[in-house]
Amino acid sequence: MNYECEFTDGPFEVIVTTSGKADLVQFVEGRRRIMRDPRYRPTMNVLLDHTRLNLSRVTSDDLARMADTSLIDDGENRRHRTS
Repeated sequence: MNYECEFTDGPFEVIVTTSGKADLVQFVEGRRRIMRDPRYRPTMNVLLDHTRLNLSRVTSDDLARMADTSLIDDGENRRHRTS
């Protein structure tokens, strides 16, 4: 799974683009990588583009875990709101 992140000066300060075969572990790690980036602030507007993500091998439980996380742990015991 590819999980790319671009920091911009536009209305969306972070643009995340995913592609390839979806994987729950890589999905969560991609989010954590962004949150650990020193440029990231919890108040930033983030655009998530999953239009090229292949979800054919993702279970409904995995999909629920990906979508139902309003608070994400960045791996260092800090919590961040997402939507």
